[in-house]
Amino acid sequence: MNQSKNQYATKKDLAATRRELLDKIESIKKELLSKLASKDELKLEVAKLASKEELKLEVAKLASKKDLAKVINRLDKVEYNVELLTNQVAINTQDIQETHKRLDKVEYNLEILANQVANNTEEIKETHRKLDMLLKAMDGVMSEINISRAERAATDHALRRHETRLENHETRIQFLEDKRQI
Repeated sequence: MNQSKNQYATKKDLAATRRELLDKIESIKKELLSKLASKDELKLEVAKLASKEELKLEVAKLASKKDLAKVINRLDKVEYNVELLTNQVAINTQDIQETHKRLDKVEYNLEILANQVANNTEEIKETHRKLDMLLKAMDGVMSEINISRAERAATDHALRRHETRLENHETRIQFLEDKRQI
């Protein structure tokens, strides 16, 4: 079109532009239709989704707030028992460390005595007597340690037995409460 003479479009120009636009619209339609899913494809995808009943069944399998509260309560009890055991272990560890220190002192004293025996043959009898006393003291300490260990083992066993009884009582109480609610 010659724009210097006439600034208006002719019918011929408008018709050509219309054809070009219609061709572009048609090609865009074809492109969009090729990218869109068909009804059958959409139906297949919808069929893959879970039904309401299936979702309800899956939700029913999940733990309730009451179940979670029970678990949390039990975890709190376990945490408390672990804390008690940790404290007891710390106390026992401290006792063992003190016993080791005492044993180290006894060993140190034994070394001193052994050196004195080697250097002074006249004091051998006296040294043997002192060694006997120290060994008896060590035997006493060891017997106290063994008694303490046996007492700890008995206490631990009793605690486990009581814990089992408590859990059985909790189960019975829960059963009775659940039965009463029905």
